[in-house]
Amino acid sequence: MELKVTVLLPGLNDKVENMFPFNEELLFFVTRALATSQALDTLHLKLLFESTGQAASARTYYEKTGNPTGENVSYGSLLPKEVREGGGEGDAYILVSPQNRTGDPVILDVEKILNRAPDAIHILLNPKLEHNQANIAASIVETDRRRGLIESFKEVYHYRPLYVVKRPTLETAQVGLLHYQYGRPWRVFTGSEEDLTFADEFESLPGRGQISKVVETGTEKNREPQSEEEVQAIKQSEQQFLGDAMMP
Repeated sequence: MELKVTVLLPGLNDKVENMFPFNEELLFFVTRALATSQALDTLHLKLLFESTGQAASARTYYEKTGNPTGENVSYGSLLPKEVREGGGEGDAYILVSPQNRTGDPVILDVEKILNRAPDAIHILLNPKLEHNQANIAASIVETDRRRGLIESFKEVYHYRPLYVVKRPTLETAQVGLLHYQYGRPWRVFTGSEEDLTFADEFESLPGRGQISKVVETGTEKNREPQSEEEVQAIKQSEQQFLGDAMMP
């Protein structure tokens, strides 16, 4: 099973890195929140970080903050050898922010990981695997094949604050939120984190133009009031994602 989770909080979104520099500890926090979710606590889970050094830093961070992961969790790097060959349904792997780099198409390692344990659960967390991110001299056929691999992952959770750059100050300001939870529509909210208003919803991931139109109009849709459960999913989802109800 191939799943994808996207949590682009300030500090994890390279589109606004000029205002919110990359925060590795925040990445560790989000990874732990996913790793300790109820949906995964009965599985043999391995966290695969970009390097062995980052994996060691994550483990140290959890110990120092008094939030160690469970006995079912182990650590490694994004290499096929870290995956148990022929791993079965009881195994799960979180691939933490895999990123293609110039001359280093990590997407190929991701493919080898999938092939090595085809029956395990594989979760991409905040992947950056688009072809142009590696500047790889690959054929059109190969590019399409890699794109197909990325698209084979089913998105089960998406949390992305929306920003605009104000001119001439070039300051970044939040104008909304894109939120998705498996089994529910994609929802666009307008406003800041402290004062979000539901604006529109879509059956599939909305494009940039659709999102911009919703944010620009900022019109609240007529709909039934949100249930308490729905409110909690929106307001506190940074720490409550990938629950049982989100699994396909």
